[in-house]
Amino acid sequence: MSNCRNSKSALIICLLSVVCATPAALAGASLDIRPSICPNLINRDVRGILPMVLVGDVDFVVSHVDLASLELSRADGVGGSVTPRPSRRRRLVRLVDVAAPSVSGLCSTFGADGIRDLRILFGQAAVVSRLELGALEPNATVEICLSGQTTDGTSFSACDHAIVTALSDLTPPEFRDIETFPFGRR
Repeated sequence: MSNCRNSKSALIICLLSVVCATPAALAGASLDIRPSICPNLINRDVRGILPMVLVGDVDFVVSHVDLASLELSRADGVGGSVTPRPSRRRRLVRLVDVAAPSVSGLCSTFGADGIRDLRILFGQAAVVSRLELGALEPNATVEICLSGQTTDGTSFSACDHAIVTALSDLTPPEFRDIETFPFGRR
């Protein structure tokens, strides 16, 4: 704060510049499950695509990641692991700028920061099955980590938290009984 003068506006500007510099100053790999959405929800009853972003920063260049080395697993070691699978219909790994590193592991909605990130798409059913998320109680929080290596062989790991939900959590109580569910069997 040596550059700040003794005025309230100068103090605010100095404080803002420190806060704004914090995300870019973070070193290492950072993972964002469902970028720009907080909290990160994984519905264990839904199929589809689960987007994640390996966030690049000035010290972690995502274009140097060995894509064949990427593996998703739970931080607590329960379950197996999942790898992104190539598809003819959709490119599952792409370099884009969509997120900024999170601050102290908090859910980030900073959006693009001018540094390319690695967008990775996983099959949600595969993630739920292989990471055994279906065994968790609804609304349980789980830490999920993406590990891999850079092209020079340096290992990295980046983690983020997600809340595991169930389709039944979204169903009104009066429709939870199969006999009264208006759209037939679930």
